Amino acid sequence: ATGCGPNRPTVVPVEGVVVFADGEPVRGGQIELESVTQQINARGDISADGSFQLTTFRDGDGAVPGEHRVIVQPPLSVYGGLSGAEKHKPH
Repeated sequence: ATGCGPNRPTVVPVEGVVVFADGEPVRGGQIELESVTQQINARGDISADGSFQLTTFRDGDGAVPGEHRVIVQPPLSVYGGLSGAEKHKPH
């Protein structure tokens, strides 16, 4: 399987901050980078200040190099809906 054993692909550290178009940070949720050329995704939790660090194989190791699609999932409220993110339009 891809990513198992000594032949796993190289990853590079990835960290950053997720913000809305108005500059306000996304407070919580998750971010995922989906590789366009490989079937390997990297994921990370978004902190209250909008910061994140991606993981592919080991905690915080990063993502495979190349082009990716980005998926941002805002946090859910305790009632099952979006938590504050609905006031912002996607950018």
